This record gives sequence, structure tokens and C-alpha cells, in this order.
Amino acid sequence: GAGLLQALHTAASRLKSQGWAVSTKKTYQAQLTCYLDFCAKVNLPGVPASPEQIILYIAYMVDVKSFKYSTIKNYLNIVKHLHCANDFDDPIHGVWLIQQTLKGAKRELGDAQEAATPIQPCHLLLIRSALCLDLKEDLSFWAACLIAFFGLLRPGNFLSQGPICVPDRDLCIQNISPHAKGFLLSLNWTKTLQFHEHQLQVTLPDLHGHPLCPASALRSLFRLLFANPLTSDTSPLLQRTYGKPLSYSWFLSRLRKILPGEGITGHSFRRGGATWAFQQGLQGELIQELGFWKSNAYLRYLESNLDQKFANMYQFGRRLPSAFS
Repeated sequence: GAGLLQALHTAASRLKSQGWAVSTKKTYQAQLTCYLDFCAKVNLPGVPASPEQIILYIAYMVDVKSFKYSTIKNYLNIVKHLHCANDFDDPIHGVWLIQQTLKGAKRELGDAQEAATPIQPCHLLLIRSALCLDLKEDLSFWAACLIAFFGLLRPGNFLSQGPICVPDRDLCIQNISPHAKGFLLSLNWTKTLQFHEHQLQVTLPDLHGHPLCPASALRSLFRLLFANPLTSDTSPLLQRTYGKPLSYSWFLSRLRKILPGEGITGHSFRRGGATWAFQQGLQGELIQELGFWKSNAYLRYLESNLDQKFANMYQFGRRLPSAFS
């Protein structure tokens, strides 16, 4: 009985540790460090926290940390989770003084959302011109750019988070299959697909000689990969050196070196692909399907250019009557 009990405690700890995704754990760890640093500086316990303590923490994030309002809202999440984990009630929800303080912070700081710069075809052509596509590292980077753009994906959804490839999560050769019109990419994990519900099928078309053709990039990459006899279906598809996956952190660093000062983030490809599709006349429902959005959140990713806006308003204005009927 004692052995079984110990095994169950071990299993329970393992399951609890997997309640949050790795990226969520990193986010909450940063939030926890900030909150505990504040508590240490003002000599207050982390839990239970009084409304006055929460209000002081908000002021600390505004005046000392210089956080944006959206960041302050996010950083309060860990306070709630910390209390719940220690069998205390949420100290924030429904507390009028805290809500008033947050409203004051919002009024003082504003709540403007800085959207990521959308990657557009001109950016992709600039990226391509900066690469040597005979090198595995550069070709893998280029293929990742095209997969993200054509798939309306965040690169973090298919690039490795560390130096070791995780086959159930990261992109391996076995996740790519040829199709008469290009390639099919199967994803087992994304930000919104974390429980093995199903696979996402991303279509990567063959544009036959176009410099931005994702199928051509993948065929070139396969030739380089399979030149090594040790390559297998479980090998990383996108590699820096043999067997070592191209990591998301390295990808972003390289991207920002090629496009400095452009406001590029991991969302730039997803936003850019959706924006380009919208500008080419694709219907919203189709964009939602291509980007695997479960709600109308995709609308926040669409951006019309000024020419389109003026053309739309011209159509609006030219139909106005010029005299009383």
C-alpha cells in the first residue's frame, strides 16, 4: 500500500506539472519573480494579500517597473493563481478599490495595442536576398519563413524551443508529405492545439519557379538533408547543423538582424499572411479556416492598405446624389 501511495503521489505531481504549457510556465515564472521581488522590497507576505497590498503592487508596476497597462493586467494573473494554489480566494476579482486603481492606471497609461508589423512579400524577398540558400542553416531558415507565411502560423508553433527536437511537438521530416499541388504539413501542436485533439493540415503550394515558392524551398531542403545517410523520418526538418533543430529563439534573432527596426515579432508572419490573403480578396471565413482560428479573433490580424481604403471610400462617395431628387 505504501508503494502504491508513493507512486500515485509521484503521478499526481507529474500531472499537475503538465497543467500549463512550457511557454505558459515561463510567462508565469517571470510574473512570479516580479511579484515576490515587490513583496520582499515592501516586507509583505506573498499570500494572503490584502486589497491594499494589491493596489500597492499595481502602483509599483506603474511607477517602478514602467509596465504598460496590458502587461499590468497580465502580471496580476500570477497573484490570483498563487492564492488559489494555497487555498485562498482570488484577492482581485470583484474588489472595487482594486478595479478603480486599475481603471486609473488605464486612464494614465492608455491601452493602445501595438500590433506586430505584418510580414509582406516585399519583406520575404528582402529576406531571401540576404541568404545563401546552398547552406543548410540558411535554407532551413528560409523554409521556416515560407511555412509561417503560407500557413498563417506563428513560427513558435513549429520551431523547437530548445537544442533537442521533441518529435511529438516539433517539426520533423515525417510531418511533411508530398501532394500533386505541393506539400502537406501536419502539425500535432500549436498554441490552440495542446491536447492531441487532431492534426492541423497546412497546405504549401507549388508556385513553379516563383522566388517565394514554399514547395521549391522544401524540395531543396530535402536534397540537402538526405545527402546525409543518417537522416531519418524523425530527424528535424529545419536544422542548423546535422540533427540539431533550428530553434525559435535563433530564428527570431536572425530575422531581426535581416529586418532591423521593423517591429518584427513571432506574430508577424501570421498577421502578414492573413493581411495578404485579405488584400487579395479572400473571404473572411476562408482566412479563418486557413489560419485555424476558432473565433472571429482573426479580424484583429487583418489590415487594409491605404490604397484599398481610398478605393473603398471612392466607391462610397461616387454613389452619393449630387442634387435633391
